[in-house]
Amino acid sequence: MPVGDWTKSQRQAAGFAWSAASKGLTQAEGESQFRAGGGRIGHVAWREVFQAAFQIVGWRETIASIPKNWSIPEHMFTPVSYDYTSKYNLRTEVKWFDPSVGKWRIQSIQVGSEELLTRQDWEAQVEEWLSDYGARGQYDPSRGFDIQEYEAMARG
Repeated sequence: MPVGDWTKSQRQAAGFAWSAASKGLTQAEGESQFRAGGGRIGHVAWREVFQAAFQIVGWRETIASIPKNWSIPEHMFTPVSYDYTSKYNLRTEVKWFDPSVGKWRIQSIQVGSEELLTRQDWEAQVEEWLSDYGARGQYDPSRGFDIQEYEAMARG
């Protein structure tokens, strides 16, 4: 159940679930302590709240448990060609005409948006990217472009 659909008791328990997960309590321990402190919530409702809190807190705890003397392999510092800072992302292969050499090129690009877009709006994002960043401004808008293949993704 998404957070926006939580019941009143789940919303009231959320802060305690976050605290319990942060302290390393199990789901059952957190539920017992919440109820011992006067909290009222059903078992299934608590499980949903605790699991949502643990999804966030659990990663922090896992990272904190990595020994300080471990070295991180160099390949983990290699930059990748994707950027997931936007909520919705489109990675695509685009075929566009480069007038400086008189031929069509294929280029991998990524565009993002905080809102879910229609295909037409995604294509407008691609055209804007090509006009602003594509091959040092060599994109010829009069010839248009062709999306070869694409992969759309939503963050978290």
